[in-house]
Amino acid sequence: MVVGEWTIHYSKLLWGLQHLTLVLILLVAGFFLCSTLSNRYHHWEQAKVAQVAQSVAGDKLEQIVPQVRYVTQEPFTYTTQVDGKIVKVNDKREVNRLLSLAGSQVQVKLDQSTDVQNRSAVYRVDYSAEYKVVNRLNNIEKFFFEAQPPIGYSLLSNYKVERDRTRLEAVEPGNYSFAFQLPPGEEASFRVTYQAQGGHVGFITPPDSYFLTSV
Repeated sequence: MVVGEWTIHYSKLLWGLQHLTLVLILLVAGFFLCSTLSNRYHHWEQAKVAQVAQSVAGDKLEQIVPQVRYVTQEPFTYTTQVDGKIVKVNDKREVNRLLSLAGSQVQVKLDQSTDVQNRSAVYRVDYSAEYKVVNRLNNIEKFFFEAQPPIGYSLLSNYKVERDRTRLEAVEPGNYSFAFQLPPGEEASFRVTYQAQGGHVGFITPPDSYFLTSV
């Protein structure tokens, strides 16, 4: 009688162990299967992103944020030889410095079409931006507003820089540097407008540049 009960309990225990072993095998196999599928999907997704990025490389419009540059004199020291002796000389040199923009407001209008072969998208961009400059310096009032056109465009038209609704002329043709004066404590507004065309247009990534990129 005792042996029979022990045999029944042993059979139940063995049956339970078999079920537990089966469950563990299924869990381990499922974990490795999910991990493998996840890794494969991750690599596939990364490869897909790389393929898309490669396909649009070179067509991306990028608008560099304008800079306000000024020139100041700073002291520096150098040594020279006079009559066989090393002499220390104190002098001044001109150094370019940047004044931070006090504010900006950018508006971009996009119009999508296709190229002549109807193979890829073409974006036409109507760009308008307002930039605020405040002179927080005490002894500087001559500045240069430097606003480069977008990088990567295929067509560019009506590129214009205005200060308080007055169009500015570049210091030299093609350098996009505009001289202006601003007394200490005063402020001025600049407006940059243009129409451009490119194949890849998008999101803003301040403070260095604006990426005009489709998603």
